[in-house]
Amino acid sequence: MRGLRTGRVSAGVAAGAAMLAWTAGSAMGQCASVPVGLENATATYTQGCYLFAPSWAIDGKPGTGWALGRCYVKPEPTLTESLVFHTSRDVGGVNATQVTVRLFSGGAWAGEGGGNLTIGRFRLWVTSEDRGTFADGKRLAGLMGDGWRLLDVEDVKAVRATQAGAENPAPGENPSVSVMEDGSVLMVGPNPEYSVCTVTSTLAAGEVVTGLKVEFIDGNGLSFLSADGLPTGGPGRHTNGNMMLREVTLGESRRASMTQQPEGGTMCPRGSFTLAVQMDGSGPFTYQWRRNNAAIAGSNSPTLTVSGADAAGAYRCIVLSPCGNKVSDEVVVQVCMSDFNCDGFLDFFDYQEFVDAFDRGDELADVNMDEFVDFFDFLDFSAAFDAGC
Repeated sequence: MRGLRTGRVSAGVAAGAAMLAWTAGSAMGQCASVPVGLENATATYTQGCYLFAPSWAIDGKPGTGWALGRCYVKPEPTLTESLVFHTSRDVGGVNATQVTVRLFSGGAWAGEGGGNLTIGRFRLWVTSEDRGTFADGKRLAGLMGDGWRLLDVEDVKAVRATQAGAENPAPGENPSVSVMEDGSVLMVGPNPEYSVCTVTSTLAAGEVVTGLKVEFIDGNGLSFLSADGLPTGGPGRHTNGNMMLREVTLGESRRASMTQQPEGGTMCPRGSFTLAVQMDGSGPFTYQWRRNNAAIAGSNSPTLTVSGADAAGAYRCIVLSPCGNKVSDEVVVQVCMSDFNCDGFLDFFDYQEFVDAFDRGDELADVNMDEFVDFFDFLDFSAAFDAGC
């Protein structure tokens, strides 16, 4: 026997003294919205002078846009018209997904009675159809496609904006906004030169969106509105119903879900074992692994590798994100002490290697982890060997 050891090799898994402050269901802030590109802009109608391409509404330049109005050719209808886009990638998926559509419109034009070219009334639609069946990128009479679903409006706001499209709210200068029975959004009241209208909705779990349609609705039938209401000549708030849509943007906030749970198992005393979780949703994600319900210091990644004879225990991972917090299943990692040489078999060679380590006083022979190599370790190893793994 070699007596008391003066040192000890770290097992690689230390139970952290600091506890992670966490409350189930708590939020770390506003759920982050990830931009989704819009492509292949298609319109059912543009102005007769052909100056306003549908693609200008998604070019990222607030100085250009798509317009509806009489322009220079008369008469021109300005009725219910649509812009349709592909999403650059699938939106939504396994879990519920919040989407945000932002419409920046406006500009001043003194012609035909004056007024500002902001949006007055519109509806939003989404589709899960194959992208090859809609939005062909053509300027006029583009391919619309079938299979559209009206997007439910959960929240909507309208504010005054700058010429560059930044929100610039001011008391008494923001349009009033409401949702009509037909699902359309109506903007009345103050009509600033530029405005931003933001609509929020949630896709059901499993729904995947491939396209967005903005339908501009003529004001006919709304003649009951006051003088501040929507003109009956088109969907815009200019006195003749004209409007100019400068930019459309789409954002996605995916609710957090754990798509891969950790799996427990058995390791040998000189081996290692890796636990892993995988998240889906809008991050950033903060990870904290726990062993036997105690935080493990420094364990702040999706994977955790444990090693050493004292790695046995119950593990779980807590994941925090702005879009929801998740706690993994608790799994158990066992250490098979009798597989002493870590070859995956229990045989005479394991017993012999333990005896050799025991005779050297090697810390690996400290089976009961009391920091002594003594007869009790020999008894414990013999019992573990007889029991198997």
